Amino acid sequence: MKKILSIALIVLLVGFFFISCGKKEADKVEPPVVTKEDVAPTPVAVKEEPAPAVPVEDKVVFSLINGAEPESLDPHQIQGVPEHRIYEAIFEGLVAYDPKTALGIPGLAKSWESNADGTQYTFHLRDATWSDGVAITAHTVVDSWIRGLNPETASPYAWFPAMFIKGAEEYNEGLAGKEAVGIRALDDKTFQMDLVGPLPYAVDALAHYSFAVVPLHAIEKYGSRWTLPENFVGNGPFVLKEWTPQSSIKVVPNPTYWDKDAVKLDEVIFYALDDNNTAYNMYLNGEVDWSTTIPLDRIDEASLRRDFHKAPQLATYYYVYQTEKAPFDDARVREALSISFDRQALVDNITRAGQIPAWGIVPEMAGYPSLGEPVYDIARARKLLADAGYPNGVGFPKTMILYNTDDNHKTIAEFLQHEWKTNLGITLELENQE
Repeated sequence: MKKILSIALIVLLVGFFFISCGKKEADKVEPPVVTKEDVAPTPVAVKEEPAPAVPVEDKVVFSLINGAEPESLDPHQIQGVPEHRIYEAIFEGLVAYDPKTALGIPGLAKSWESNADGTQYTFHLRDATWSDGVAITAHTVVDSWIRGLNPETASPYAWFPAMFIKGAEEYNEGLAGKEAVGIRALDDKTFQMDLVGPLPYAVDALAHYSFAVVPLHAIEKYGSRWTLPENFVGNGPFVLKEWTPQSSIKVVPNPTYWDKDAVKLDEVIFYALDDNNTAYNMYLNGEVDWSTTIPLDRIDEASLRRDFHKAPQLATYYYVYQTEKAPFDDARVREALSISFDRQALVDNITRAGQIPAWGIVPEMAGYPSLGEPVYDIARARKLLADAGYPNGVGFPKTMILYNTDDNHKTIAEFLQHEWKTNLGITLELENQE
């Protein structure tokens, strides 16, 4: 099967994708040996029958480099891209992503409609079960969303559904009970949600794992061990087969999935590896079909390949400040850092894969303009820093830039470290954390 190497363009900075068709692996089977035996003292001619045909398994396996080891497989405890890819294989929410448009398409819900002002949506669920045969109902959806929003769950992405669902923020912050959350099961097959206002993009957002439907019966039975292969229950096109920490996760088709006939892969293998050079070499050697990153210093080399393709990805690369502590509790310091590094130089000279400089957290997308205006003003940045009490960086406290185990993130962090030292006179240290 033809392999394809592709690279995705993330707004501002990194995000590289290599993709290919799944490869077929056939087990080699030696035919049985046919022997002749004398059947009489006098030699006679013996007709040899051909060996019986041995069927050869035609197994379609798709393998990919998935980045760092997933923090969890519990949808209410994840927050990264590696986890999101696995989630989409083994779980399915009310809607799924259209692979071409990224808009919401029917998943667990077969249809839906809204009221006149777009503040309430009603979903009609299809007949579906968990991989252990237990039925999924509208009550399952309600209880799952409440679990994700429950402050005791401490879901890192609970804030996301809280932006959409009426009463969800109050419940998540402990200001109201779960009955305040605007979701309900009208019957076993009908789920309804009330929004904080008319949000035309709400349905598309429901494909995110923070709106996951989870097997509460398995969670109640096994506790935190419910995501182990021997206990796992899911409702996606695949189910968990093996999980070898710091190595790989294997999933196989879910025989109870409502659209199981559309599943064409016999196995998907997610390799946990965040060494970009090793990952790229594995792709070049044909050991994997898809790798999510290219080392930045090998971009030019990769771009010469016939299987190299670029594609956009709706994402924004950003840094988060600790705004509860000085000096980052001062908006002047944060603005000074934001406008004092050259985004265009970053994408032209460092990432070099067609990324677009981001001037706000929301990039341009279909039907929506981007937020933020281009501002690169070193003089203004220096004045802001001085007004905040750090003229030419004097007195600026020791500060760490934390990045995860990825050479590309390190390279970007080093660029910013140099820019802020040169333009503002402040020294920032780098620290790698997995």
